[in-house]
Amino acid sequence: MDAVDRLINDAVNSDHPLIHWDMYTVLRTAADDRINEIESKLIARLSQCNPDFLDRELKQADNNITDFYNRIAIKCLLLRSSRRFWDAITQANELKRTLANAYNRIINAIAQDLEDRFLPYEAARVRMNLGQQFPADYPFSSLISNNNFHNLSPVSNLCQMAIESISESELLLESLDEIQITKQETL
Repeated sequence: MDAVDRLINDAVNSDHPLIHWDMYTVLRTAADDRINEIESKLIARLSQCNPDFLDRELKQADNNITDFYNRIAIKCLLLRSSRRFWDAITQANELKRTLANAYNRIINAIAQDLEDRFLPYEAARVRMNLGQQFPADYPFSSLISNNNFHNLSPVSNLCQMAIESISESELLLESLDEIQITKQETL
């Protein structure tokens, strides 16, 4: 694995980082924690790159990587480097049925990325994709736990919660109106 580390480090640390499209073919033989360690180094370097470079690499991955797992894993790596975590989750979802272990590893890695950025709420929402319960002491925990809001981006999630809150308020107002009408009729 040392030779692989050198190859990856040399390519990524060059002036214009080079991502080996077949990198994950080799990394598949490594333990999950080793893959996560290598990815963390890659993300640290790639996140310093111009966003246009990362977008170009993302498009090239679609066009140049024929292996399904390699393509999804590389795209998730690039999206995580761009801090586009929910887009990375969308990509990882393609692995869910056929490569469940890879899916679980990537989702856990994304959740860890979010925790490392002091976003434990988002990390908990991401982990719900793996069947973990949303912490009961977090804000809106009952709403998140009882609905499918954990799959939405943060902005979509907030909008959905606002809609739910408005709907609940409207129902409450309707109930109050009915109570007042009933009360007036009995007087």
